[in-house]
Amino acid sequence: MDDEPRTGKRDRLARITRVVSLLRAHPDGMPIRDIARRIDVSVRTVYRDQTAMPISPSIAVRSR
Repeated sequence: MDDEPRTGKRDRLARITRVVSLLRAHPDGMPIRDIARRIDVSVRTVYRDQTAMPISPSIAVRSR
């Protein structure tokens, strides 16, 4: 691995990648709280990251 410390942008990119992978594996969508639990972050973090996600119309995210 490189010697550079991880930055917030790298962490966010890693989280978004995990969320997109989860949503692709669950084509009917997932509740936000389940996504947060699966990637070990707060619901608020998932909502914040959602604004930066490259969401395809074929990927469903449910708020409940």
